[in-house]
Amino acid sequence: MYLAANSTTILESLRALMTIANIGGLIVPSGDAHYTEFIAECHERRAFISGFTGSAGTAIVTQTEALLWTDGRYYLQAEQQLDPALWTLMKDGLAGVPSQSQWLKDNIPAGESVGVDPTLYSKAQWDNMQRELQSVGKSLVPTENNLVDEVWSTDRPPCASDPVIELGIEFAGIRTEEKLKNVRKEMADNGAAALIVAELDEVAWLLNLRGSDIPFSATFFAYVLVTETNFHVFINQIQLSSNITDTLRANVPEIQFHEYTDITRQLNETVHSSADSKIWFNQNTNYALINLIPADRQIMKLTPIALMKAIKNPTEVDGYRKALIRDAAALCEFFAWLEPEISSGAVVTEISAAQKLVSFRSQRENFFNESFPAISAAGPNGAVIHYMPTPETDRRINPNDMYLLDSGALYKDGTTDITRTVHFGVPTEHQKDCYTRVLKGQIALTRAIFPNRMVGSRLDSFARQFLWEAGLDYAHGTGHGVGSFLNVHEGPFSLGSGHSSLDPGFRENFFTSNEPGYYEDGEFGIRLENLIRVKNVSLDHNFQNRGFLGFEDLTFVPYEHKLINFSLITTDEASFIFLSFIHRYNKRLGWNDAAYDWLFKATVPLNQNGPIQDPTSTTPSDLTSTSPSETPSSSNTEGSSSETPSSSTTSKANEQRTNLMLPMIPVVIFKALKLV
Repeated sequence: MYLAANSTTILESLRALMTIANIGGLIVPSGDAHYTEFIAECHERRAFISGFTGSAGTAIVTQTEALLWTDGRYYLQAEQQLDPALWTLMKDGLAGVPSQSQWLKDNIPAGESVGVDPTLYSKAQWDNMQRELQSVGKSLVPTENNLVDEVWSTDRPPCASDPVIELGIEFAGIRTEEKLKNVRKEMADNGAAALIVAELDEVAWLLNLRGSDIPFSATFFAYVLVTETNFHVFINQIQLSSNITDTLRANVPEIQFHEYTDITRQLNETVHSSADSKIWFNQNTNYALINLIPADRQIMKLTPIALMKAIKNPTEVDGYRKALIRDAAALCEFFAWLEPEISSGAVVTEISAAQKLVSFRSQRENFFNESFPAISAAGPNGAVIHYMPTPETDRRINPNDMYLLDSGALYKDGTTDITRTVHFGVPTEHQKDCYTRVLKGQIALTRAIFPNRMVGSRLDSFARQFLWEAGLDYAHGTGHGVGSFLNVHEGPFSLGSGHSSLDPGFRENFFTSNEPGYYEDGEFGIRLENLIRVKNVSLDHNFQNRGFLGFEDLTFVPYEHKLINFSLITTDEASFIFLSFIHRYNKRLGWNDAAYDWLFKATVPLNQNGPIQDPTSTTPSDLTSTSPSETPSSSNTEGSSSETPSSSTTSKANEQRTNLMLPMIPVVIFKALKLV
């Protein structure tokens, strides 16, 4: 089954247009003019011509060949979706697979040019590709129009234009006028007279607005141009209510609203208003805009917004705690529903399970949307790292399958991303060994302590070390930044084996995922993902006064005990697994009895031999003083990181837990998570 059933006709039409445009090759990137990860349906050009729907990949079409480059996350998906009679899959990163530029250098006839829509190529991409092609006497040229759009003209879906919403100060933490003041200070310090803001999450963050133009993102199509005295916003103005424009004008009097397409005209005016002023933009700004700026007046580096946005302010940190707790409640309700469904023989598929999870999440306060399409993958589908079930691939979740669920949500107070892998039957020893090594790696990274400004590539091996000991590994990064009611994948830092010169190093209140995994093609996939906050740590020493950092784990959903090989688990790891989760609940979260009982059983005390007690022999009320129906004390307010229950019943419960954990865990500290 190939998703682009009419790919033959599409390629024929494209090649005819390429002949008219006098180009020997056409590059079709996966992105849009703003370098977004998740693409609006109206901009899914690469998927339209190839059928490959993964979020990363580039197509190259010549008169005789069609090729698609993608990375290790999508090899299996691309093999399933591309028609091998028409397309060649280029597995980027594997030995012997040429880069896009090398392939074009080797295969485009001498004297011919390669075309690309300049709004879909960043300045950095353009410069790199042009340099490579010119080294062999070939060139990269901008196409006058997007050739794929011309082929796609009759049935192309319209782009969204829904109203944007204002993000209140109770969620944003800092007002637009204060953010703008900080941005202008950075501009002055860097000698920039103007700043182009083209990445949609940076625009949304600066304006304290959110939208729904992009699937699984709270962003909207817009540009911002900041100068010393003006603040230009380019947006489809039918998306702005009078309340929003009035509020922004009252707080930022110099703001000017323009239509989205006016960015080129205004940038031209700004460029020509001064003969020597510098204009700042980041490396992902599209070439069509940057080509308007003389080379000697360009400042190309991360915008000041990138780091400001990544370092969460106190309001955002507090919001994240609340969002992640609510999200954990939804996940626990989901697994409490799913487990008996599978055990009873009910038909639950990958798609129906994902839909059920959305129904649980949507009942939670401040829910906006999913933060990405759920990776709901049963059995061999779990080996497709970024698998997305379709009606054609939708698999029933069977008791003997590993089931991998990677999902997340956009809440007004935070963006979530969590992965759990479970098994509803009896896993093999090999599956348990692999799962345990992934779990040990996740724990090791969470407990790492490292110098301030350490880059993610220096920490990646913490998560991989136990897989490496068995000759295993995984073909994706270990972590990524996460936005605050913004993109689930956020820069400017990352956590993986590769190093980027743009990585500023970890700072306090960065939020990152921690998601090691392991995958066996055609068999199963394992991934465990938590969100963690970078925190300052106080140590006995402070080498060269550089400061040291660690992580705070903020994900409260249990692991699958039956997949743990406890002979590989140390005392400290057993303690971590037990102490990491929710042990008291608040009725205002809306827990149902099934979810409460499921969570209790999933968080029984552990030692190196496994669960210490039979979870069916003790009820939740034996070990905690607060049942789902009880009213919490007035001191319980959501967002604080620690509180110890003080009632005599709770003290007795603590003693019971402590006795159960001895001698492996001498002290058990109950987390009284304070929930709204």
